[in-house]
Amino acid sequence: MEKVTSKQNDSSNPEEIDLKPLYVRSVVNSLGLGMVNPFLSPYAVELGASSSEMGWFQSLSNLSNNVMQVIWGGLSDRFGRRVPFIVLGGVITAVLWLPMIFVANATQLIFLIAIQALLGSMATPAWTALIGDLVPSLKLGRTSAAINLWASIGSLIATLISGAVMDVVGGTLHQMFFIPFTVAMICGLVSSLVMLRVREKRKKNFSLKRSFTSEIAEIFTHAKKSPDFMRYCMAGATFALFMSISWPLFSITMIKVLKASMLDIALLSVIQMVITIIFQKRFGKLADTIGRKPLLVLFRFSLVTVPLAYAFSPNVYVLMGISTFWGFNGYGTSFHDRVSSRCYPRRAAWKVHSLL
Repeated sequence: MEKVTSKQNDSSNPEEIDLKPLYVRSVVNSLGLGMVNPFLSPYAVELGASSSEMGWFQSLSNLSNNVMQVIWGGLSDRFGRRVPFIVLGGVITAVLWLPMIFVANATQLIFLIAIQALLGSMATPAWTALIGDLVPSLKLGRTSAAINLWASIGSLIATLISGAVMDVVGGTLHQMFFIPFTVAMICGLVSSLVMLRVREKRKKNFSLKRSFTSEIAEIFTHAKKSPDFMRYCMAGATFALFMSISWPLFSITMIKVLKASMLDIALLSVIQMVITIIFQKRFGKLADTIGRKPLLVLFRFSLVTVPLAYAFSPNVYVLMGISTFWGFNGYGTSFHDRVSSRCYPRRAAWKVHSLL
């Protein structure tokens, strides 16, 4: 936890900013998400979702989340405020965990997930922007890395606990998921309300008159100034298009074919997170040594092994062993470094990548 000195937008006097609420929000929010996120797809499968319904599950959640982040980010910029979007988005996300305990079929779950992604996504771009607003540029990288590290640790612990609890509780499907969903709701509410302690000053240069069409056009105009980045986005979009054919089948394979328990699913997720956390700094140094492009190429090729592993693994333990390799890809660090160094402005780069 730390305090930093930051210049507010409408003041020439530097002020000391307490970052404790940001750390608390990050950890508590990750605890809540870690309790449920790795298990939502298996939950849908256990509710009887078909491969076509799993496709809708994946598509609606991704489309609502990614596209709406651009719109919510634009609204946050226009109003010149971040905290209201973080609090409201977090509360909506938290409250919607509760009805998911009582859904009767996969269609109801998919509907709630889509609404949650649609409205709850307002918090993500506002959160990223708030960190950029409060933390001086010289300390931004170190502070963001620290916040993300604690968030990853919180998520890791929660996922492991959640999987173990569901295995111990047993009973009906709704009984198994009662504790994880309840804890996720409580953590979501706490992590949102703690942000009310953050003092931010409204920016003076906000405007409500500008249309979203012109804003999106400007985003692509900025991004086009970096042809390498646009090619990267198009390659990523094409890759995601074909990989998305297999994504909905992974959870069905885990539950129906490999007979994985919720603890097995938790371990599969935790193994990857642990490897990523341990080797993230090393991959950062490796990216500086050999360049970012080779690591990005390695990451893309490593993802090809995912559908192959699910198709041919004889049991879940072999899949866990292979998942260790997926944790080595070092994607997060190399990607963000590449975006930052290749495209200006950085926020435009993030929006283009989210859309594509």
